[in-house]
Parts: sequence; structure tokens; C-alpha cells
Amino acid sequence: MRLPGRWRDYFLAVVMMSLAWPLRGQFGHLKGALIPGAAAAAIAAFLGRDDSWKALFPRAVIFGAAGFSLGGHLSYGWLIERLLDCHYASCVFIDLARVFAIGAVWGGLGMTFLGFVFSEKHFGRRDFFLLAGFLLLASIFLDFFEQESFDFTVLSAGLFVLHVYNLIWKRSRIVGVFGLSGILGFGLGFAGAVFLVYAGNNAFFKGPWAWWTLRDQIFGAAGGITVAWAVRNLSVRGFVPFDVALPQAETWAGFLAYVFFIPGLNTVYVIRHWILKHAAASSLLFYPLVVALAAVLLISCVYFYFRKFSLFSSTLFFVWFLSFLAIAKICFFSGFKYWEPAFALFPVNALTLSILLPFRPK
Repeated sequence: MRLPGRWRDYFLAVVMMSLAWPLRGQFGHLKGALIPGAAAAAIAAFLGRDDSWKALFPRAVIFGAAGFSLGGHLSYGWLIERLLDCHYASCVFIDLARVFAIGAVWGGLGMTFLGFVFSEKHFGRRDFFLLAGFLLLASIFLDFFEQESFDFTVLSAGLFVLHVYNLIWKRSRIVGVFGLSGILGFGLGFAGAVFLVYAGNNAFFKGPWAWWTLRDQIFGAAGGITVAWAVRNLSVRGFVPFDVALPQAETWAGFLAYVFFIPGLNTVYVIRHWILKHAAASSLLFYPLVVALAAVLLISCVYFYFRKFSLFSSTLFFVWFLSFLAIAKICFFSGFKYWEPAFALFPVNALTLSILLPFRPK
């Protein structure tokens, strides 16, 4: 069996995640990482050929965001900077292997959390408490006790435990495929993007545009391909999520997380950034801007509530609001002298999604 629309599916996934991952970089490790988790859930819901993929989106956006946010404990900027200063092949190889490992754990966690939600087996209480317990314990140990030096050990051990549990007790093919694709796809995506940056900085590529510096966009493109491949691969083999009707309260909670909580949390981060970085509270524009952002979020909630939440319209709000917020964070109080060429891709990607999504099958 061969699914139709292969290139269309992959293109949509690439555009969505190559927007979400750079947006993550504008909002910090943990809060920002909620964004690609929500985007991965949306990609799976859009690409899944069975209605159950869309029906489970509200639950998936919560757990996907949580899983990818856990991976946000893994910092890699310092490692990339060190790799770019390497002058020996052995040094480059070792640091690339470390970058691969970070991407593998990060993507593996996010995709495994999504796999549990989209599993062909019933999502039971034991699954819920396993994921929620791991999320709680890891957050307490790494954040409350400030043991960030153990982040890779704790998260990789947790990823291992989740898949041992799936292998012995749950035995879900979707969890296995999602987890393995996340490990390999995101690991190779991280390592490949960093290698391109290294090669470009060492004059291996020529041209007027240093495209290889768009590291986060390349990360995101690899992540989008990973999610699309997992969904399509499972669909070809006839695996679909367990068909369950979510309680109305859970449906509302998932969509509110998508259109209010995740954008709102990152809005608070941006407001705090303006105050601390630019002393913006003394500006005449500050309070009207804060009120306007809050009003947009509240009005969107009221609108979606009364018009009934839909994956299409809420996704458009999600990508456009966060794209504007990311640009405003840097440029509103600093001016457009701090504009980065990559910022132009935010509205371009959002516009592309606005054109593509109306033509998706309902």
C-alpha cells in the first residue's frame, strides 16, 4: 500500500516544524520547547489518515508539549560553539556524537510521549501515571533541586524505562515506531545541521548566502520529516490510534493549551524580557502593548470556545501569534537594527501554512 500525497505531507511537516523549532529558540529552553511539541502533535493530527488521529489531538498537544519541554533541559549551544573551534577530525567526531545523543534523547522523549497518546492500545491509568510521574520526578530533580548536571543521565534513563515498559507490558507498535524514529530522526537532524554549520564556517560551501547558518530551521525540518515518516509508515501498515472519544473537558483543556496556555506562557516570558532587558515598563508603549497581547489571547479563547475549537483555525492562530511575538521580543523596544534574516522566515512559514492547510482533507 502506498499513501497518496507523500510530498505534500512531508512539505507541510517541514514547514510546520522548521517554524516551531526556531520559535523555541526565541523563548527559552523549557517554555520554548512546548512549541515544537505542540507542532509535532498537530503534524500527526493533520497527516493521520484516520479520524482518531485528529480526535486525540487535544490529549496529544498536552503530552507532546510536555515531552519536548522535558528535552529542553538539554542545552547544546556551548557544545556547538566548542565544536566550531575544533581543528582535529577526532574532536569534531566526538562532539558530533554528543550532539547526536542530545538530539536523540530530546526527540526520543517528545516522540515517545506522543506515541503513548496515539498508541493503538488503550491509554490507561498506568500509562498516564507513568508519563506524569516521570515528568514530575524529573522536573523536581532537575529544576527544584537544580541538578542540571545530571540532565542527560536522568532523561536518557527515563526514555529507556518508558521503552522497557512498552516492550514488556504495553507492547504498542506505535510507541516503538514513534520513539525509535524520534531517536534516530532528531539525533541525525541535530548532528547533520551542526555538521553543515561547521562545514560552512570552514569554507566548504560557497555562495552569497550563508544558508548553513539557519541551524534551527534545519533542525526543525529534520524533526518534521521524522514525525511525517512515523505517521505515514504506521498508516501504510494499518496501525491507527485506539479509537476513543475524549471527554469534553479534556478536549477543551487540550485546545486551551494550544491557543492560550503555551502562547500565554511565552508572552509572559517576553514581557519579563522587555522589563529586565530594556526597562520597558517606563515606556509609554509598554502597558498598551501588554493589554493588547492579553486581549488577543482572551478574545481568541472566547472565539474558539463559541465557534467550537478546530485544528485548522487554532493552528493558524498558534503560528501567527507566536511568529509575531518572537519578532516583537527582539525588535519592538530595540528597533529593527537587531532584525535577523531568519526572522523573515517566520511570517513566510506562517503564510505558507495558511495556504496549505485549507486544502488538507477534512
